[in-house]
Amino acid sequence: MFAPTFIVTAFASYTMYVMMIRHKLPFRDLLKPTSDWMVHTAVNTARPRPHSLAYGLYNSLFQLSYENAFFGLFVIEIFFGIAIFCVFALNSLSIIGK
Repeated sequence: MFAPTFIVTAFASYTMYVMMIRHKLPFRDLLKPTSDWMVHTAVNTARPRPHSLAYGLYNSLFQLSYENAFFGLFVIEIFFGIAIFCVFALNSLSIIGK
């Protein structure tokens, strides 16, 4: 159950060891984001990025605003939540599933 956590912790610890001991990198520099990450996350208002492929596909297939789409997803999630709650409640009351 904790295997993914242990694996990530082990590899992160090994990477920190390599960077701090072998390459003599200070700990505070170890935690700073790299320059390619900063470029990736930077917001450049002078040159806006193009829309993602998913956004273009969504707009080409559906003429529906995001607000309406999210509201529809919200209603569907509420329906499934109520249905799952009813199944668990009826199962715990031994009305179904005998």
